[in-house]
Amino acid sequence: MLSIGPTGPEKKWTDLFLSEATLNLVTISITLGVLVFAIGLLRHLWRMFFPMYVATSSLFSGQQQVFPEALQGTIYLELPHTLVLILLVFWLGKVSLGDRIAKRKRQRSTASEAA
Repeated sequence: MLSIGPTGPEKKWTDLFLSEATLNLVTISITLGVLVFAIGLLRHLWRMFFPMYVATSSLFSGQQQVFPEALQGTIYLELPHTLVLILLVFWLGKVSLGDRIAKRKRQRSTASEAA
């Protein structure tokens, strides 16, 4: 039988090196995948919420004449685009800081259990 690569004791070390290199590559790709996913999610949130903010502020603040006179100039027409802006800031903060906050909570809980 034709064998390609090392045989005997050298094969064990080669296999160990290759398996460790593969494990490192998998770990790096998972880490990068999580980072790319988080960045992509932030970009998606920005692309979805910003046009929604522009549309709601244009309609509810800029085109108040299409609403009944009782609502024109009231705070009720300011609420929709303010809510969109608040949600944008909340979700951007939650996605970008969520893992750090969860890690701190876990560290505090393990520190309190150890004490």
